[in-house]
Amino acid sequence: MLVLQVGPREAARRCNLNENTVLQWSSRYGWLEHLREEPERPKSMQPRPVINVISPVEALERKQAEDSKACRTAALSYGRSTLEAAAELAKEAPLKALCMASDVASTVKSVSIAADWQAGKDAQVLSISFFAVAEPSRPEEDTSQVIDV
Repeated sequence: MLVLQVGPREAARRCNLNENTVLQWSSRYGWLEHLREEPERPKSMQPRPVINVISPVEALERKQAEDSKACRTAALSYGRSTLEAAAELAKEAPLKALCMASDVASTVKSVSIAADWQAGKDAQVLSISFFAVAEPSRPEEDTSQVIDV
C-alpha cells in the first residue's frame, strides 16, 4: 500500500530497504501497472467507431426477404413457362390439354399466391378455359351398328 501512496523509491527509504529491490518487486508484481497510461497512438491506428451494425434478427429478416423475392421470381417464371406450354398444347392437342387441366389449375393457384393476387384487391381477373373439340366424324366411316328386330 505504501508503494501505491508514495512510490517505490520513497517506500524503500521509509522502510530502510534497497531502492532497487523495491523497484524490482514493483515491476515483477505489477504494483503500479494500473497507473501507467498507454502511449498516444498515431491517428491511423486509433480505433474508429463501427458504422452500420445490424442485429442478428435484422440480418435474418433481410435474408428471408431476399430469399422470398428470389423464390417469388422463380415461381412466377416457372408458372409463365408452364402456362405458355399448356396454351401451345391446347392448340396442338386439345384432348391432352383437357387431361392436364387440373395440373394447369394448380399452377395458376401457385402463381396467384406468388404474385399475391387476391379477389377484389386487383381489378385483374384471370380466367382459363379449355374446350375439347372433337373432330367431326366423316359419313363414310360410320361405325355404328344397326340391329334389326
